[in-house]
Amino acid sequence: FDAVNFAAIIKKKVDGKTSVDQLGSPEEFLKSCDFLFGKQAWTGETKSEGGFKPGSVSALSLLDIDERTDKKGTKYYNYELLSRTADGDEGGRHKLVSAAVKNGQLYIVFIQVGDKRWFKGTDKEALGLRDSFTLA
Repeated sequence: FDAVNFAAIIKKKVDGKTSVDQLGSPEEFLKSCDFLFGKQAWTGETKSEGGFKPGSVSALSLLDIDERTDKKGTKYYNYELLSRTADGDEGGRHKLVSAAVKNGQLYIVFIQVGDKRWFKGTDKEALGLRDSFTLA
């Protein structure tokens, strides 16, 4: 792992919640976690360069969204997203997220992999890590 490719686990208190679906639908929950993906800090005028809309130098696309339940009955929301920036570094970054709630705590695993390495086989490792994320 390095500055482009990494994994992190985030733990956040969510009093009174026992399941991730109590935090909203998968789509609503994803909107509440936009802090994971960063926000465009630069403001200014640009032309539609590199496929970005005018005034924008980054884009985030939702590629896949699903739910799963583990053997103990814990529900997980899973996401796959792709972010691109005008610098073109790595051709973008794949972002994988899995989230679940247990005992009033929200747990999120966040994995990021550069697009070039994604297509050289790192996708299998990253998806394996996300899909094996379970709460004890």
